[in-house]
Amino acid sequence: MLKAVLFDCDGVLMDSESIYLSCVSQILGTLGKLASVEELAYLIGADIHVITERLKQDFGLENYDTEELIRVQRTLFNERFYREKLTPMDGLEGFLESLKKEGILLAVVSSSGQDYVEYVLDRLRIREYFNLYRRQPAVPSPSQTCTWRQSGGWESTQMRRWW
Repeated sequence: MLKAVLFDCDGVLMDSESIYLSCVSQILGTLGKLASVEELAYLIGADIHVITERLKQDFGLENYDTEELIRVQRTLFNERFYREKLTPMDGLEGFLESLKKEGILLAVVSSSGQDYVEYVLDRLRIREYFNLYRRQPAVPSPSQTCTWRQSGGWESTQMRRWW
């Protein structure tokens, strides 16, 4: 019997990735490099430091300071993210409702900070569905899932991940 479902935040609860990639595309444009959101999709899921190093390599930006590029990305993303209307992924609310009715524990496992995750849950009006939050590295690993499973006393067949 399923006892817990773990959700990532970005790209699972909502589509913040398109906002981020749009920002990256704009930043590249100001540096004379053109790339559409679709062309940048390969960056999804990586840590911002990894993304920035890939951008430097792929777009000939080796002379730019990594930390400065990260600062510019975060500044532009935050300006857009916190002013735009956030909407949950299609079908999310009904899915969460059905899981909650079944008594299944719901948790957010994200590399994002707790303030960010709580902001998202509040803006999407879905905080009430979630029991737990845990910060994890950019791409959650099977060993981290195992840690969650052990802490909850669940068998692997009693837990599902969404990311």
